[in-house]
Amino acid sequence: MNDLTASFRAGAKRVCITPDLPCEMAGYFHSRVARSVARDLYATAIAVESGGQSAVIVSCDLIGMTDQLCMLGFEQANREYGIPLSHCIACATHTHTGPEVRQGSAVPVCEAYRGNAPGMIADAVMGALGNMQEATLCVGQTARTRSRPQSSVTLCGRERDLRPTEPWLNRHWPSRSGGSLRADAGDLWS
Repeated sequence: MNDLTASFRAGAKRVCITPDLPCEMAGYFHSRVARSVARDLYATAIAVESGGQSAVIVSCDLIGMTDQLCMLGFEQANREYGIPLSHCIACATHTHTGPEVRQGSAVPVCEAYRGNAPGMIADAVMGALGNMQEATLCVGQTARTRSRPQSSVTLCGRERDLRPTEPWLNRHWPSRSGGSLRADAGDLWS
């Protein structure tokens, strides 16, 4: 293994957390009610373990994150996998087109959603832990030119095709033990 790779165990899980409709949307100082869904909202969790230490990160397509929303999953991870709460991180994408989950905002909180969301977020956390497998993280850089709009790069000892969107593209590549590509960072959750 060289300085551009690292081996560990990792798992990921993406759970749809789109609320039932109609639903008051967060992010503005007036009422906006969602009556249809253009794109679903997700709780996306990744769990990693290396050297006997584990951590869980969950990101939710919500305006903000509260302890009430994420602690059910983190406490379950602590009970079932021994992961300390100090090794659990939650964040929100700060979408303005999701349900209001914060008390004291200008828009009413959807209490039914706040009651259901912790279980859905816990499903993402526990799913990531349940999906853990040996992985390798590789880092690489490639250039895209007019003559080579589709580039490739050698990572983890294997050449891989890229679908770059930028002239210079840095990518992180989790792969299964043995070198088969699991996903690139952009596709890990699909």
